[in-house]
Amino acid sequence: MNAQEKELLREISQCTKCKFCLSSCPLYDGWIRNAATGKLQSIYYALKYDLPFEVSLRDMLFSCTTCSSCQKTCEKYSTGVKLISALEKARSILVKKGIGPMPAHKKFASHIKREFNPYMEPHSKRMDWISKEDKKILPKKAEYVYFVGCTSSYRQKKIAQDTLKVLKSIGINFTILEDEWCCGSPLLRTGQWSFVKKLANHNIELINSKGADKVITSCAGCYRAFKKDYTTEYANYLNINKYDFQVYHITELLDECLQTGLLKLKELNKKVTYHDPCHLSLHMSLFDSPRNVIKMIPGVNFIEMPKSRENSMCCGAGGGFRAGFPNISINLATRRVKEAESISVDILASACPFCWRNLSDAIKKSESKIQIKDVVELIAENIII
Repeated sequence: MNAQEKELLREISQCTKCKFCLSSCPLYDGWIRNAATGKLQSIYYALKYDLPFEVSLRDMLFSCTTCSSCQKTCEKYSTGVKLISALEKARSILVKKGIGPMPAHKKFASHIKREFNPYMEPHSKRMDWISKEDKKILPKKAEYVYFVGCTSSYRQKKIAQDTLKVLKSIGINFTILEDEWCCGSPLLRTGQWSFVKKLANHNIELINSKGADKVITSCAGCYRAFKKDYTTEYANYLNINKYDFQVYHITELLDECLQTGLLKLKELNKKVTYHDPCHLSLHMSLFDSPRNVIKMIPGVNFIEMPKSRENSMCCGAGGGFRAGFPNISINLATRRVKEAESISVDILASACPFCWRNLSDAIKKSESKIQIKDVVELIAENIII
């Protein structure tokens, strides 16, 4: 048994099997194996007693969105076991043993290694979201770097375009990385850690070459990767180069700019609610800035959903879950859309392009009349220039 496996056993052994975590798991259906405590006990006994690692164990460990609701419950009511960290370490062990990950995860990992994105797209098209005119005006060096992320670069391009529009309106000195690579979050979440160091160090080197001391991201997954995974959570495993720049989510910058009057907005007479992306909220405790931004839009009637903030409901997109279990993922997102419908809002806002994608698909599936908007879209569409 290697050092990582011994560490994982120590972490799991702190679980008292109190089962408080069952109450907050979005996937718990009466079977303990479908919640964090059951999954971790399975890997615990497999490691401790040198049991065979089978596909059924893989499927059990990967059928989790890693939303961290269970961990927050454990921290509040029990021993505070780092359940999600333990689960992701368990996934990485399965990958090293050749049992994991799921076939869909292997597929996007293979593509990331070739084209530096998980969307089966060529790297040469990463910059297609930005106009030639905007690309020309961006400086070679700048105080800020906007780290776009794969989802906004290849799928939800409007989020990238609206972020660019907002940053230009604010008037800060910023640029982008023309050779940006995936931050590695999809690999970290699915236990495929070996290539993350190369990805991270490439991006860090590029950011430093721009002379930037601040990085802005509109993606919750990128935000967590830079701010937590590289520096604290998995620093001992990844051995990524240290950096000196500060990392901000776009909603943090917008919150500050709206409060100081740098941005002026027209009225939006709509009822709006906010869905907490797990990587921003439960993982990084960033609850207030997105809400502050929405509330500062003139005319908006902001209404919280019953499950919000620390008790928020996962949309089902994260942790590699959408790739591995697409149907259940959409069912979770549909449940979240129904909750938004229950409070009769016009707009369901979030602050993560991956949440946007899953919730958008759920809205189409359920034929809901609710609009899905990223917070940065709400601002870009209502800026007074």
